[in-house]
Amino acid sequence: SHAEADVGTLLSSADVQLRLAYAMPAHDQQGHALDSRATLIAEAESHLAAVERQQPGLACTAEFRGFACMLKGDHRGAADAYAAAQRCSDVEQEQRDVLVFNEARMLARSGNGAQALAVFGRNATALDARFGHQRAIEEAGILRELNRHAEAEQRLEAVVQDGSAAPMAWLQAG
Repeated sequence: SHAEADVGTLLSSADVQLRLAYAMPAHDQQGHALDSRATLIAEAESHLAAVERQQPGLACTAEFRGFACMLKGDHRGAADAYAAAQRCSDVEQEQRDVLVFNEARMLARSGNGAQALAVFGRNATALDARFGHQRAIEEAGILRELNRHAEAEQRLEAVVQDGSAAPMAWLQAG
């Protein structure tokens, strides 16, 4: 058997393959799944498995696994992978914040809006240091999906009323 590539090479390859798959439609114009897209995702997952054998427990491996699940339409699996990445010992704070958003988004897309709101709630203090307006906007969307319109409007109104909000946050809230 040939030697496996090093962790950096494997992660870089998985990253490229997942980004290529993301850029492709899941189905052709006739509604058939694109084999080339599925192959890219499968190869990326194979690289991630090799990384896990060589250096288990890396946050970026779990994050890429979440991305692969999302690309395959497994939003619950993606949420679980993003949650696992947050528990890795090498996760950086800014990466953790992005992982929280991704976990909540995937929970919402899998039909678990209440769980998504709970993820945001548990992480509110850390998120709000950098992403408070974004959290409010995302929560508003989830609340709207749950037909909790008054709460959604409160979240958006708080962003619009905040003079320190970035213009993009105002635009999104509007």
